[in-house]
Amino acid sequence: MRCQGALAPLVWMIPAPTMGEADARARAGRRYLHFFGRVSAEEIAEWAGESTRSGIETFHALEPELMKVTAPAPMPVTFSQAA
Repeated sequence: MRCQGALAPLVWMIPAPTMGEADARARAGRRYLHFFGRVSAEEIAEWAGESTRSGIETFHALEPELMKVTAPAPMPVTFSQAA
């Protein structure tokens, strides 16, 4: 919304996204991984405000794009985007 003083505001309407819920989760998961790097399914679920089960489902959907990374203790096994 853009304010133009005392005039009526100019409002642009854009169409709703056409992607499904699974595609949206995968896209958000990719962006999170791109920014934070190594993360677990639990961390991405907590960030998204969803259940752990949902985070695991997102990781399974992204599995072909991920590589397994092992870090020293106490960090659990995590995943990162493949280059």
